[in-house]
Amino acid sequence: TSLSDSSEFGIGGYGHTSGIMWRYEFTTEEQTSFDINQKEYIASAINQKIQLEYDHHPFPCSNDITDNTSTASWMNKSNFDPNSHPINNAIARWNAENLIRKNASCYSQYLPGSANDIADSLSRDFHLTNEQLIALFNNANPPYLPKKQMEIIKLPAELTSWIASLAQ
Repeated sequence: TSLSDSSEFGIGGYGHTSGIMWRYEFTTEEQTSFDINQKEYIASAINQKIQLEYDHHPFPCSNDITDNTSTASWMNKSNFDPNSHPINNAIARWNAENLIRKNASCYSQYLPGSANDIADSLSRDFHLTNEQLIALFNNANPPYLPKKQMEIIKLPAELTSWIASLAQ
């Protein structure tokens, strides 16, 4: 199970089973290049890719949870016209390639934003250090607290480059 979220300023996500968390603060260009649904879609696709790296089943099933109904739908089935929706089409193709590479399937669910506290904080609380965020999560005991010890990783350069290319 992986949960993700976005804000005007960034994206973040984590794996409920893996304990692996990540966050990314958008550049000014990226903040203005994507609408909120695209930001949510990017967050879900990246979170799914990261969490599948920690799933060692031969045919994993990614349970992707988001508080955005459009993203929940798009993660299950998306067919965008590359001319009218080039960013959404690029995200859908990239996500499909990642699923194929991992021999994975995807099941996506909607979760009300009020229950998505951890991913919400990862996507917007850039004024807090990683250590402060983990302490906050442990002390607040929000819903869907990871089962394993939490670790916030830096988003790999290949993913930050992909986000920047989408913004172009």
